[in-house]
Amino acid sequence: MPRRKALRKNYSKKAIRRRSATKRKRLGRGLWFTRRAKIHPVLSVYSPIVSPRLTESTPPDFEPFDPYANYVLNMPTHIGIIKRSAQALELIYNDYPELFNKIRHGYMKHTTEYSDRSLYNDSYARDYEAFIKLLIQKLPNKDIQQYSEEEKDDTLNILADIRSRSSQFLNNIDIDKFESGQNFNEFEEIIFTQFTSVLRLIIKHCQPYNFE
Repeated sequence: MPRRKALRKNYSKKAIRRRSATKRKRLGRGLWFTRRAKIHPVLSVYSPIVSPRLTESTPPDFEPFDPYANYVLNMPTHIGIIKRSAQALELIYNDYPELFNKIRHGYMKHTTEYSDRSLYNDSYARDYEAFIKLLIQKLPNKDIQQYSEEEKDDTLNILADIRSRSSQFLNNIDIDKFESGQNFNEFEEIIFTQFTSVLRLIIKHCQPYNFE
């Protein structure tokens, strides 16, 4: 009999109402947090997920990069690097005569007993001193705002000539060294690499379109 009374008490209307109220309170608390998270003003305004879509009527707020215009804008900087590189090139050539005498042995192979060797200059004199150095000296030293449109065109043409001549010079001196019958020690190889690296730097800063 006591056991039956306990079961009746557990299933009484009062006990059922109490359990139902507890469930509603727990369920209500979960829904409250869910609704609050969905309509939180900070999330709705600053959420990085929400962003306006670009359409044909809303163009992007950036302009495509123009390498030519960027080069012209920074042309005085490139010219400064070219002139300093030319000074470094001349310094290396003058400081290491033995190295370039060995390289000179390569082009001497192309002369014949009937040619006047005094008129056959090495690649440095033939390419750099005869053309590149003189072209670099023509480059102006002033801000881009001081250039007229004609001066910009003339300077770009000079830079194109420097690049072409320097590329030929690099090719020629590589051939002269390769064909030389002399042996180059490790130090001379390092100096020659420095020399050609400076020459490549001049070439790089002479081209307005594709930088290597």
